[in-house]
Amino acid sequence: MIRNCHGDMGFMEAMVSSISVMTVLCVYLAFVASNIGAFYDPLEDFDPGSIELETVDGITYSELYLYSYMEYKALRGIQVDVSVPGFSAEPFSIGLGQDEGMEFTRDYVLILDYDNGRKVPVKVEVTAFA
Repeated sequence: MIRNCHGDMGFMEAMVSSISVMTVLCVYLAFVASNIGAFYDPLEDFDPGSIELETVDGITYSELYLYSYMEYKALRGIQVDVSVPGFSAEPFSIGLGQDEGMEFTRDYVLILDYDNGRKVPVKVEVTAFA
C-alpha cells in the first residue's frame, strides 16, 4: 500500500484492497457451498445387524427396520444387496421406495452362523437414495 506524507492511502489503493478481500471471500464461500453435499451421509448410523438374515430356509429380511430407517432419514428409497462370496452366483436384492436421486452406498460384512456351527461371511451392500 502506498501512503502519502500524512499516512493515508489513496482512493485507488483502498478500492483495490477491498475488492481483493471480497474476491477471496467469494471464492471461499463458493468452495464451501459446492462441497456441502459431500458431508451428508444418510448411512452413517445404519445398523446392518438389524436386517434379519436367515441362511437355513433362504434369506429373509426385516422390512420394518428398512421402512423405519427410510422414514427417519427422509430417504426416497433404499436397496440392500446380500451376497455370500463363493456360494451364490447372484446376490439377493431388496428394494424399497424409489431408486432415483442422489446415491449413497456402503458395504458391510456380517458373520452369520449356520446350524452346524460354521461361520460364513456375508457381504451386505446398502444403497440409499435421497
